[in-house]
Amino acid sequence: PAEATDLLWLGGLGRAAFPSFAPFKSLRRLNLADNALTTISGLGLDSLAELRELDLHNNKLTTPLAKLGALFERLQHLSSVAVRHNPSVDAATSHSAAIVQILRAMPRSRDIDCSLRVIDRPVAVSERVEAWKLEGGEGQALLKGFRVDVAIQTRVPPELAPPMVETLNLDFAELAGADLSPFVNLRTLRMRGNDVVQLGAVVGLTRLTTLRALDLRDNKLPIDPPGSGLDA
Repeated sequence: PAEATDLLWLGGLGRAAFPSFAPFKSLRRLNLADNALTTISGLGLDSLAELRELDLHNNKLTTPLAKLGALFERLQHLSSVAVRHNPSVDAATSHSAAIVQILRAMPRSRDIDCSLRVIDRPVAVSERVEAWKLEGGEGQALLKGFRVDVAIQTRVPPELAPPMVETLNLDFAELAGADLSPFVNLRTLRMRGNDVVQLGAVVGLTRLTTLRALDLRDNKLPIDPPGSGLDA
C-alpha cells in the first residue's frame, strides 16, 4: 500500500464504509465518488500527505463544511477536490457559498500560491476574497491587494517572470486597479469588465512603452477612449 499512487476504482461501489487509507502514504489520487459515505471520519485521509486529487462527490456526507476545510488545509499538496451532491454541501444557499465556507476553514487559502484551485470547478478569485473578508479600512486594502495578486498569479504561467510576459489577460477579474510596473515588456493588456474608475489606478500603465493593444472596455472610467479596445 505504501507505494500505491492512485486508487481510482473505488467509486460507484455503493459502500457506506471503507477501511482507513492511512497506510497508502504515497497516494496522489483517490476516487470515492458515488458511494454511500456519511462521514470522512475513520478514512485516514489526513494521513495522505501526498494527495493531489480527492473525489467525494455524490455520497451522503453530512460532515460540516468547516471540517472538510480543515482536512483540506492539512493536505498541503491537494489541488482538486469534488464534494458536490452531498447533504452538507447541498444545504448551503449555493454552491459558491459552500466553497466560501470551506475556504474559511483553510488559512492557506489566503496564500497567493495555495495549491487548492478546484472545488468541483475552478475556485473564483471572488470566492477566495469573500472567505477572507476583514473589517476596517486596513483589511479592505489587504483584500484589494490580495485580489490583484491572485488574479495575476492565476493568469500568468508560473515559469514566466513578469519582464518576460508580453500578453496579460485580466478581463472580468473584479479589479479596481493593479500594479503592472514589473511587466515592463507588455505588448497586449486586457482589463475589460473590471471596476477601474481612473487610469491612475493601473500603476505603471504610462510606462509600458512596448504596449500595442489595450482593452479597458466595460470599466467605470468616465469615458471610453476611441480605439482603446480590442476586437472581441
